[in-house]
Amino acid sequence: MKGLDTNILVRYFVQDDQAQTEKATQFIEKTVTEGENFNNIVLYELVWVLESAYGYSKAEIADLLEKVLKTIKEQHAIATVLSDMDAEIATLETRLAKAQALKQGMIQELLTGRIRLKMRIR
Repeated sequence: MKGLDTNILVRYFVQDDQAQTEKATQFIEKTVTEGENFNNIVLYELVWVLESAYGYSKAEIADLLEKVLKTIKEQHAIATVLSDMDAEIATLETRLAKAQALKQGMIQELLTGRIRLKMRIR
């Protein structure tokens, strides 16, 4: 299980080093996509670091956390919809393959003469 460490979240929020910010952003996006969540202890430590080391107010921290958690919730909702769509596509592909196999079998039956069509002429 991968987990987000406080340093990664600090780099993501504070953005004081461009290279580390980019790496943190990529790691967070990948980790969240894989369904990992934030550990509560890491969040508590993040609040403490942002307050004591960076001078963030509680309101600023609350805004940051709200935005990130909302984004994560939205990403999970999007992932759920995409998973459902993948399942539906797989089902439709299976039905299509079965229909194509049935069609091929019917064509074979007609071409070999096993089945004859009776035509009515009026």
